[in-house]
Amino acid sequence: MQGEFGRVARRARQMHKQLDQISQALADEEENGTLTLASVSRLTEMAARAMVLDVTDWRFVFRDKPLNLPA
Repeated sequence: MQGEFGRVARRARQMHKQLDQISQALADEEENGTLTLASVSRLTEMAARAMVLDVTDWRFVFRDKPLNLPA
């Protein structure tokens, strides 16, 4: 598992960047008065997709890792 820290760290940075961009887009639309249900739905779907991909990556990386006891 320790060998995966680099990959996990890169993925965490990417996730942070994506969610920051989505958050900024939401704030920008609110500030500009252009925030609509459609735009909130679109941004929410983007955030959900990013989070699902992150969980999928975690599962891919760690699912088949054998548990060595004692852990």
